[in-house]
Amino acid sequence: MRHPPIYKQELIAFGGALGGAAIGLGIEAIQAARAGLEAGEVFNAGRGLLGGEAVLSDHVAQRAAQYGLSKAELADALSQVPKQEAGRGSVIRFIGKVAEVRVNRVTGTIVTVIRLTRAGL
Repeated sequence: MRHPPIYKQELIAFGGALGGAAIGLGIEAIQAARAGLEAGEVFNAGRGLLGGEAVLSDHVAQRAAQYGLSKAELADALSQVPKQEAGRGSVIRFIGKVAEVRVNRVTGTIVTVIRLTRAGL
């Protein structure tokens, strides 16, 4: 069985697509660093889950930066009284002035961040 030839242009296009994806991920990491967000960062250390103790994952740090959220805005949300709804999965919600932060009850990891207002307001 003979395979069709792979042309140089196809390889260049494929490599460009992969390179573009890698560059995109690098840009998100830079945005997260500029916002003061680092993966593994612990908010409210020693206060326990209901006191807002939570660990920031790399993915959520990148998303928070993409949404224009700062470390201070996430900390504000995590300093609020947690919202728990009976039977609503495994997350606890913390709602601040600018952001909602959802934390996994089992792992203590921030799983979702939501901007509640437009950036810059």
